[in-house]
Amino acid sequence: NMTDYLKDIIDSQPLINEGMFTSSMGRKLRIVSKMILLNEERKKNRDIFLVSKGGFDGHALSKSGLADLLPDVNSGLAAFYKEMKDQNMIDDVTTVVLSEFGRTVTPNSGLGSDHAWGGNAFVFGGQINGSQILGHYPESFDNSDITNIGRGRLIPQKSWESMWYGVSNWFGITDDKELEYVIPNNGNMGCELYPDSVMYTTGNNTITGCNDRSQPMKLSMLLSEPRYLTGVEEKRICKAAIAIVAQGANVTSRCTIVDQKIFVSFDYNRRRRLLHPAEDIRRFLEDPSVQFDLDVEASLLYQVPQINATNATDEELAEVQSQVDAITSYIEDPVAVRDDLSAAISNCTRDDRDDVRRSRRRLQEGSGENNCIDICENVTEAYADISQAPSSVPSTSGVPSRQPSSLPSSVPSLNPTKSFEPSMSPSESLAPSYGPTYGPSAIPSTQPSFTPSTPAPTRVPSTQPSLSTGPTAPDPTSIPSSAPSAMPTQNCTEVVDDCQAGGFFSVYTCACMCPEPRCPNADGQCLSTNCAADYHSTLFDDHPAPWFKLGSSCTQYKEFPDGSTAFYGSKSDCCSNEFPGSSSCISQQSEIRQLKYNGKFTLVGLTCPVGGSQIVAASADLGRSALSVICASVPGLSCADGDSIVVTKFCNKDLEVEVQYSAPAASVPGRELSSGSGSRTRRVSTASLDVVDFTLYLRALDNDSLLQAEGLLSTYLSGTSLDNILAGIVADVTASSALVEMQALTLAYYTFFNSFVSGLGAYYPAWGSVETCLNDGNQEAYMNKNPSSWLYATLDGCCERYYNWDFAGCKTAHFEATLVSGSVPAVPDPVDALFYPDWGRTNTCINDGEAPPYMKKQSSNWMHETLYDCCKAYFGWQGEFDSCVASAGGDAPTSSPIEESWYVDWTRFKCVKSCHEDDGPSCGGLHKNWNVLHSSKGDCCGAHLSWLERSDC
Repeated sequence: NMTDYLKDIIDSQPLINEGMFTSSMGRKLRIVSKMILLNEERKKNRDIFLVSKGGFDGHALSKSGLADLLPDVNSGLAAFYKEMKDQNMIDDVTTVVLSEFGRTVTPNSGLGSDHAWGGNAFVFGGQINGSQILGHYPESFDNSDITNIGRGRLIPQKSWESMWYGVSNWFGITDDKELEYVIPNNGNMGCELYPDSVMYTTGNNTITGCNDRSQPMKLSMLLSEPRYLTGVEEKRICKAAIAIVAQGANVTSRCTIVDQKIFVSFDYNRRRRLLHPAEDIRRFLEDPSVQFDLDVEASLLYQVPQINATNATDEELAEVQSQVDAITSYIEDPVAVRDDLSAAISNCTRDDRDDVRRSRRRLQEGSGENNCIDICENVTEAYADISQAPSSVPSTSGVPSRQPSSLPSSVPSLNPTKSFEPSMSPSESLAPSYGPTYGPSAIPSTQPSFTPSTPAPTRVPSTQPSLSTGPTAPDPTSIPSSAPSAMPTQNCTEVVDDCQAGGFFSVYTCACMCPEPRCPNADGQCLSTNCAADYHSTLFDDHPAPWFKLGSSCTQYKEFPDGSTAFYGSKSDCCSNEFPGSSSCISQQSEIRQLKYNGKFTLVGLTCPVGGSQIVAASADLGRSALSVICASVPGLSCADGDSIVVTKFCNKDLEVEVQYSAPAASVPGRELSSGSGSRTRRVSTASLDVVDFTLYLRALDNDSLLQAEGLLSTYLSGTSLDNILAGIVADVTASSALVEMQALTLAYYTFFNSFVSGLGAYYPAWGSVETCLNDGNQEAYMNKNPSSWLYATLDGCCERYYNWDFAGCKTAHFEATLVSGSVPAVPDPVDALFYPDWGRTNTCINDGEAPPYMKKQSSNWMHETLYDCCKAYFGWQGEFDSCVASAGGDAPTSSPIEESWYVDWTRFKCVKSCHEDDGPSCGGLHKNWNVLHSSKGDCCGAHLSWLERSDC
């Protein structure tokens, strides 16, 4: 299990300073050190560790108690700091040492210290801007200090949030909405917070509205390969942008990639158009007149000099303005930014790319930046979108700007903004939830799945008996097969107990089946090398496929990989020999690769059968004929056991009828139908048409074989060869089917949908490569050790478990990652029916399925099932809520939706009710958007003012 796995990797992780972790605090920090060093093994890029030590509640003999406790803490912290520094990890770690509250400065009668209020926190780390005290240090520790309310109980001058704000920035939390979630009270502290630009030497974040400037930037680059930037490449571009801005403008900044678009350009007609993500690009790659460009939109946030405009002289204001101008003159220079950025990220050498791939993240960052983008040939444009940039001087207009000015106004606004509206740029993605959702999707799928349901049985029985050599897992079927087995077992008179050399005894042939280079000797064992020339090539022609080790499980297939030294008659035998003691081998699915080729036939002359069983039989007849004719007619296409065709729609009914491939028997006589190239597009009577959706499944041990098969299908299922194949399918089905409806077929047409190459293994989260689930058998070893926790039988199950914050995106990304040709099928998004606030357009709540991506990815935070709930969450009672509710055509509400109406008036440290002050003694005026509301005065006092002994609470 996971606990044992963690224990094993922790025990095996060495430390440089193992002997220093001797104190009780040190022993705890020793484990933390090992966990940090194992971050890549654990697939974690962020961690929070809490280590505590008791005994500091010293109401008696505080001095002697601290003399015993503090050396222990100091020893542990010293060992931890040295280990992180020696491991080149100190820049990746921030350590905060604190207690939950301060203590009195003067002792009590027992020479102890009692509970107080304000206290200290110590913060250290490689990137900490150290040797400074943040906050107001007391002027004196006697009662003359204004913050001292007696015995050295000091009123805090800064909130907890002031410190955690900067730590959260460093941790990667910079979006205002995310900060509000992590630090709920930070909105009550105004600018009295410490962003990472104050606490860290590498910090570049500021407090929104206090002194920062956002600059939209756009850049275009010529691509050597038409694809989007990966997450790592986005970070490299931003690192390069931050570096050139620091050098060229002498200012710190932060950067986020907002959008990407690929354009295809044609030299011969100078046309440039957007490339659709699902478009087949193969036809462009061999055309020398075509080039690909990637347009990237970025948001650059940077600091500008600050000054208090109220007390500043004109000369001081002019000096600050000249500094601001010097900064913006570089950022808004399109030539300088383009050339500097191109030099930083383009013209990579092969050595650059190989080095980047081999480098560990922390070693790369410690040895210098490498921001090379493999596919970038050069940056053709890079410029600031000045039309959207904020003014560098305060506006005197009565209309508020969408961006704050870099210099504060000397006159306060008479109408402060009360907007709830968030940034229109999505925030950086949070880590996915590690807990599954607890309910099914509210919206059923409108399209059939391209992947058969597993492990649940299909709704329609197979028309062919199973050829599996192993028993059905976990339970045998309760209904016997209607057809006899194609390969019955024999009553063997002699049985070889041990075939030796990796072979196994077959109950079908009553002989040992031997892997290369062995064959049976006179005793029947696999010990002879004097084999017939065709022994191994024909060994399984009339025998079920053997089982052999492949990846982390056992696989059944008639071809086996090079170097395979043993095969078995059943999966259980294979697992027990190849993976002794493993409980996961039996339950894990095959790791064979699979091509899914999706298309449709349009049949002419068909009259749909009446009964459900006849529809199943008709679809099976068509599938059998299509599979046999395609496999026989496409040169170079090698069909084998395990390949199949599945009919998913027939006579306007959704079904799932699978026909397995079998070697062709004697040819069935049939009538030849001529079908010229024009016949596929002529008009026909819709009364005799039926559209049949199908999927052709081909299997192999490697991707290259399947890509070759896909290329053959694409080539021959077109033009004259397609005409002959369609004529052959019609001839075969009309001659072989017992159904009069199928015998009436006259023509068939074919349309290609798409094709995919994927695995047959269990689905796993493919973190670090693509943001989706794959089933290619390349999951990490720790997942195989605990498959019930990591591996899933279906794509839906895996996406719900690991990507429930973007279920539709997970499925779409899987299709994109495995797509060979055609277009990716549309995946219904479960959140499309939810209501969201449509700021800037209708200013109400709507559910048109067009919510911004950041809302869809955090739908539980932004979206609601009903219009009423959405309006209540985002639109205030004063003239907005009623119009929002009435926007759907209903009557406007006559009462406020807010049941909670008590909030804290911090100017008086008192809980008041949200109502006009003239309406009663408890009223404190209508609440502001940032006030936290409570249903009763008691709840309000208990939540915020419990430390006050007041009669009115």
